[in-house]
Amino acid sequence: MELREHYLALVTPEHADKPKYMAMLRNTFKYTDDIFALAVDLDDKFDVDQAEGAQLDVVSEFVGVNRQVAYDPYAGVSSILNDHLFRTILKAKICQNMWQGGIDELADKWADVLPEYVLGIKDNMDMTMDVYMVGPTEPLLTELLQKGYIVPKPGGVRVNYYASEQALFAYDVDVPGLRGYDLGYWSKDITEYPAFSYEKDELHNRGYDQGYWI
Repeated sequence: MELREHYLALVTPEHADKPKYMAMLRNTFKYTDDIFALAVDLDDKFDVDQAEGAQLDVVSEFVGVNRQVAYDPYAGVSSILNDHLFRTILKAKICQNMWQGGIDELADKWADVLPEYVLGIKDNMDMTMDVYMVGPTEPLLTELLQKGYIVPKPGGVRVNYYASEQALFAYDVDVPGLRGYDLGYWSKDITEYPAFSYEKDELHNRGYDQGYWI
């Protein structure tokens, strides 16, 4: 039953048989269904998992993230993120804002950001930490990880980033993302700067003015 009809059904018999009175009520209530539907739908429109376009931009104002990243992505890709990647860094920023500083807690929150990936974090106890991401390789997402948009970087700590589509090799370990002999693969280090190349223009190899000697 429409909201309008619900309220009209509440009219007592004393007045329900008055045509002009009922017509006046119908005319008064004719917009209530659209207003009610908008009010019910409003929460979903600004839910970070469902919002799109301008709605995501509004959410970002409260979270503290900009759709345009503060660097030039690889191979001329636009610095303005699409909804999929923008939603990812929004959720990552929300997790960072709620993070209490523990490694285990951070790994648990990762599942809310990118459930199709496995995140591993290791404190090397020497002011460095290793972060590995196992899952489908997406160059721009890998860049966002390396630039600190996904995993928070503690002040004064050097972070080594690794990405792999396959489970990484680890001694005496058999957990999601880390496997032993015959099952694990060597990781791929994500260097902070792309290496210089005469002919390539991709995530890890760039030309003049963008690539670095290593």
